[in-house]
Amino acid sequence: MKVLSVKRNGGDSDCIMGVFENEEMAELYAASYLFREQLYHIDDANYLQNLAQLPDGNFAYRAIIVRIGLVIIEKILDPGDFHGTVIEHLANGHLQVTTAAASAEELRDKCNKLWTAEH
Repeated sequence: MKVLSVKRNGGDSDCIMGVFENEEMAELYAASYLFREQLYHIDDANYLQNLAQLPDGNFAYRAIIVRIGLVIIEKILDPGDFHGTVIEHLANGHLQVTTAAASAEELRDKCNKLWTAEH
């Protein structure tokens, strides 16, 4: 897992933007959703291995479906505010899905099925 962090305004500290399954997904998220001049860095997330699970044993995720087969998956660090599946249509044509899944692979399958149903 990789952590994408950005410099806060004023540059005195960093803010975690998300936890992604690999560097490619973190880079894709940064290219798609950060301002071009925004400074960011990607680090190993080894210290985050014990992320909180939901009561059913699944993890909370946020996914941005760019197209079939291209899903940016972010693991939600604190699922305390998670209240079920939410699907949003973003202005750029992507779908954002907040949902629970046992793994990123399971979520990717769900997202590809959803994209197919929506298009």
